[in-house]
Amino acid sequence: MTEIYLRHATEADAGEAWRILDAARHRMLAAGKRQWSMEYPSPANVEADISGRTAMVAVDRSGRILGYCSAPLTGEEAYDAIDGCWLTDDGPYLTVHRMAVAPEALRRGVASAMMRHLEAYAIEAGMRSIRIDTNYDNEAMLRMLDSLGYEGCGVVRYASGERMAFEKRL
Repeated sequence: MTEIYLRHATEADAGEAWRILDAARHRMLAAGKRQWSMEYPSPANVEADISGRTAMVAVDRSGRILGYCSAPLTGEEAYDAIDGCWLTDDGPYLTVHRMAVAPEALRRGVASAMMRHLEAYAIEAGMRSIRIDTNYDNEAMLRMLDSLGYEGCGVVRYASGERMAFEKRL
């Protein structure tokens, strides 16, 4: 496993963050997965994440960016209408969106390490849980969430479709 550190992304990281997201988007589309599209995510999402201080990058000891995600501490509107039941009913939670790993760092434990760092970040920020959603066909994410103890809670809906929703108490 690669040793990584998680930090807030800066404007200087935007190009590399987009490179990682774009590569992941193309991998998903080439594999026939429908979670992301040619329109989403976009460089505008990265810019909004950075300006909103939700953009996080995973870096190795040399400072090379190996992964990207958005981790808002403010909740997710789509999660208010879950078809199912969250593990926690009240209290703040961290949400994870747009998680991607650099092509050169795939299958090295980067995404799992990012999630563990996000759990520590959430605890420090006073969050009670982490919530995340993914598409039915994102097998890698589904395996990782299961291995890290995230529990399936139901289905959330976006304009682009339904997603499986997960939560982990902290």
